[in-house]
Amino acid sequence: MIKYFFIIIIFLMSCTPTEPVEIHDDNAVLHTLLKMGTDTIEIKDCVDLPDSICVWKEGRITLLNLFNMELSGTIPDEIGNLTELKQLGLKSNNFNGGIPESIGKLTNLTQLSLSNNLLNGSLPESLGNLSKLILLDVSNNNLEGSVPSTIGNLSGLYTFLVNSNNFSGSIPESLCEIGNLDVSNNQFCESQPYCIDTPELMGYQSCECSTNEEVINGYCYSQTDLTILSEIISNADSINMNLDIDSSGIVDPLELGIQKWHSGRLKQLDCYWEAESCSISGNLPANIENLDSLEYLDVQQNSLTGNIPETISNLTNLKYLNISYNQLSGSVPDNFCGENSSLNEIIVTNNKLCPCYPDCIEDAGEQDISECINCDVGFTLICDDLPATVSIIEGDSLCFRESNLVVLQAFIDSSLTALPDSLDMSMDADSSGTIEPLELGAQYWEDENLVSLFAQGKGLSGQIPSLVDSLESLQVIWVYNNFFSGQIPESICSLSNLDWDSTGSSSLKSYIYNNQLCPPYPDCIAPFVGEQDILNCLESESP
Repeated sequence: MIKYFFIIIIFLMSCTPTEPVEIHDDNAVLHTLLKMGTDTIEIKDCVDLPDSICVWKEGRITLLNLFNMELSGTIPDEIGNLTELKQLGLKSNNFNGGIPESIGKLTNLTQLSLSNNLLNGSLPESLGNLSKLILLDVSNNNLEGSVPSTIGNLSGLYTFLVNSNNFSGSIPESLCEIGNLDVSNNQFCESQPYCIDTPELMGYQSCECSTNEEVINGYCYSQTDLTILSEIISNADSINMNLDIDSSGIVDPLELGIQKWHSGRLKQLDCYWEAESCSISGNLPANIENLDSLEYLDVQQNSLTGNIPETISNLTNLKYLNISYNQLSGSVPDNFCGENSSLNEIIVTNNKLCPCYPDCIEDAGEQDISECINCDVGFTLICDDLPATVSIIEGDSLCFRESNLVVLQAFIDSSLTALPDSLDMSMDADSSGTIEPLELGAQYWEDENLVSLFAQGKGLSGQIPSLVDSLESLQVIWVYNNFFSGQIPESICSLSNLDWDSTGSSSLKSYIYNNQLCPPYPDCIAPFVGEQDILNCLESESP
């Protein structure tokens, strides 16, 4: 006790400038704090101590570091009177009780350290007033409750240490902007922001797991997610045994690649790192859609086979997918580019994936398509920029009968020759400046054959091509309200599936009215040509 008495005597003799100054309220606060020590004495005058302990400026305390001085009791409300204080350190003492709300009056504070005490209660909302605060350390106390959202108002806060307390509830997402953040060893059990991405960091091990979670080494993991990881492992003919961290002879779900979990859900699975894969094979399980918190999936350079499961498109949180350098085959599901998709990077190169590829895959890279659909002689495979006007009714084949494409091209060529300026350029789906056969109106194809063509009012002109009879499967053709001239070829009568009408009364009929077609008309169509502008026909017949 005598030792501590002399220490405090020396401290009191040195906390006031060497020149006598008028005693200020700051001195009174200092007096109150020091009376909480093991030995209590009256304060009269002080002298300067090193800047690490006490700094005075113009009769006001600007720095006060009372570290490890065996001070006890509650922090007095009067602490709020030290309004010029820039640094306050009371760590490693025995202060108990709560942190006073008045501390929010210290608006010049840049550093506040209250760690390693016996403080309890909650963090005061008034801490949000300390706009100049850079460091806030309340670690190793008995504080509880939630972290106040007002902490997010401290835009300059770089270090925030609340570890080793009894805080609960959720962590404000605004804390993710803090460079040095430690919230470990608390009771944070609720869903936490993205920056808190490991169980260790948020103290999830101390929480009570839900009924659909499994406890492993004190941590909570979704049983659903573990089951899917286990299925991926069981599908593999062989697996990289370097993953067997515990040397049990079995690769467990949590040992598969590099993983990140958050609130018990799998966020990241990386089965390719530092040029070493997981050596997984077999199919990706269809129930992979149940990994609905997954954001990052990298399984490149493994031995995966089979089709890409369509259910993978249900992973609405997935942002990155790399399945390159495997043996995956079949087509890429169109719904990869669905409205609910969050994918912003997809890498599929070096597989056996077949064209055509969805729009969201900008570059499919090298693919072995030897097992893909090969169009028979007389058919053409078309993938690039397939216009929305084309509908494939049956099957996934994108082979188009070449003879049908030739007829569509003849319609376009005839129009470009006769009245090029009349052609409706809105049909130019890819804005190439050239209308392609598959862009001509709205088309429906079945079994690689054109079955319906809706090209009314598209500025088509010239003569109807004589090789129209190549459209053997054509059932409906709408070419009314155009500029067709000359005579209708007799070959059109060979299209036995066409059902004509001149009135426009049924959508199931074919229509050719309101053109400039000249008589005589083929017998099969004569009753159905409807109104025609034949003025040019009469002029051409006059001597």
